[in-house]
Amino acid sequence: MTTSTPAGQSTVSLRDPAQLIAATPCLLGFRPTDSLVVIAHRPPTGSRIGVVLRGDLPPPRYRKQLARSLVAPLLADQALGVTQLVVCAQRKAQAQAGGKPIHSGLVKAVSEVLANAGIPTKHALWVPEIRAGARYRCYQDPTCTGRLPDPATTVAATVMASTGQVTFGSRAEMGRLLDPVDAATLTRRGELLDEWSDSLVTEDSGRVLERDRREVVAALAQSRTGKLRLTDEQAVRLAWALSDRRIRDDCLGLALPAGERRAHDAERLWLELVRGIPAPERAEAACLLGFSAYLRGEGAFAGMALDNALDAYPAHVLAAMLAESIRLGVPPDRLTRLVPTGGPPDWLTGTTPGGSG
Repeated sequence: MTTSTPAGQSTVSLRDPAQLIAATPCLLGFRPTDSLVVIAHRPPTGSRIGVVLRGDLPPPRYRKQLARSLVAPLLADQALGVTQLVVCAQRKAQAQAGGKPIHSGLVKAVSEVLANAGIPTKHALWVPEIRAGARYRCYQDPTCTGRLPDPATTVAATVMASTGQVTFGSRAEMGRLLDPVDAATLTRRGELLDEWSDSLVTEDSGRVLERDRREVVAALAQSRTGKLRLTDEQAVRLAWALSDRRIRDDCLGLALPAGERRAHDAERLWLELVRGIPAPERAEAACLLGFSAYLRGEGAFAGMALDNALDAYPAHVLAAMLAESIRLGVPPDRLTRLVPTGGPPDWLTGTTPGGSG
């Protein structure tokens, strides 16, 4: 499953099926296809959206396995119930046959497993695709049907537009944000990283730490201008700086307050490094990117970034812990405990020696 919008990040109502389905791309960050989307009903009344989960439609023999994977994140979210949404085109012959929409067996299996965990299915919906005018149907009530409004006109779309967030046409399109730069650039920078690490063997560790801190602060200042174009030497020095766990852990604080300009500026830098640094060094930037994205409600993208980190360095402890937390639906506010100071230290804000001031 892909955990997306964490609880409390959306103002969309659960009462209107058409509006809820149309808002789903905004809740996930991309337009789902061939998917099961499970939307939690949040305490105390169950009238607001909690955590949102998405998975690929499984073969029949894996339905129960998929359903069981939903239980932990929904319990962690204290879900009072769920709405299930199947997004999948229905063949003409199936549509003419009438009866329930396709994948009713999946909906039944998920409902049974969740009911055994004390989580009822409040509503189960099917739609062939999420676009204006598409007709949705309900699994429990054949008279429950209607057509979708334009997804771009939903409350969720308006909120996302006001905050500068983007809804992608597909999950694959979102994932392409992490695609690496050209192979020649990665090869050059890999060779420079080898040379750089050899040259630092005899340097004073205190001087190296201060220099690495200044490198990070300077790159963040460049990111704030919106004109972030790193040279090979800059990218290598930043990769080396983030390999120092003290600096990497301090940079977690840049994700707070979540979604504000400082966090976005930092994410822009982390993304540039994820794309422009070879493995295994890119794992640190990918981990920081995933942490920041999850805290601001971009669970799907956060999961992709953390998968990228683990692909670059499978033994990365922090990335593995964060990825498991997302899989289990741990609320973002609990993960902020990784930043005991509640934000970045003074050196990252340029207010102490070693910063930019």
